[in-house]
Amino acid sequence: MRQSLLNLKNARLAVLAAALSVMALPAKAGVLVGGTRVVYDGTKREASISVKNTSQTPYVVQVWLDGGSENARAKPPFALTPPIFRLDPNKENNIRIMYSGQGLPEDRESVYWLNVQEIPPKSEQENVLQIAVRTRIKLFYRPPALAKESAARAGRALQWKIVREGGQHKPVLIAENPTPFSVNLSEAKLVDAGKEIPVKAEMIPAKSSQRLEIQPPLPFRAGQRYTLSYRYINDYGGVSDPEQAEVE
Repeated sequence: MRQSLLNLKNARLAVLAAALSVMALPAKAGVLVGGTRVVYDGTKREASISVKNTSQTPYVVQVWLDGGSENARAKPPFALTPPIFRLDPNKENNIRIMYSGQGLPEDRESVYWLNVQEIPPKSEQENVLQIAVRTRIKLFYRPPALAKESAARAGRALQWKIVREGGQHKPVLIAENPTPFSVNLSEAKLVDAGKEIPVKAEMIPAKSSQRLEIQPPLPFRAGQRYTLSYRYINDYGGVSDPEQAEVE
């Protein structure tokens, strides 16, 4: 009896280990999006991006836009076509994005999130774990008034300062973006006495500022100046050469 209980326990542990190993495997997308971002030129009637099924399985693909965590409830003023479609193995389709023509500022970029979710067909086998993979990329709407300006210079125009917050004077880095273009940082780090201190890289919205966490915190030294090194992502998804700035 004891041996039977041990065998049953070992069998349950084996099943649990197998399930955990399946859960630990990274989800691999069968549907690939043809870019890491969409830049919508407001002088054009629409923007588009391709999606391709690189697997041997047909998928249903659903697409939608959202305003991110800060504007999750705001309905984006865009139409997507097709919003849902079947994509057969090794086939490609284009998602068209059309602006309604009103609701967005004309003096700066607006940023939304494009979601592309693959829905696998129902498995004919029982007890099969299926994972629906969603790809999420940024959509930058660039109004017509910005057509003659250069987004490439925006990353070099950022202004920086360190402020101390709370009773413990926790330092944070503030990035000011005076330009009408949003700047998406790929990395940032401060140099303190030859030591590199990572800074959480985030997007700095157009004509706005962003609070960036310094990890680990800097020691408090009044009047101390630091060198900041950072990179940002361009319109094509590439990463810029390092930029440097002096920060106090």
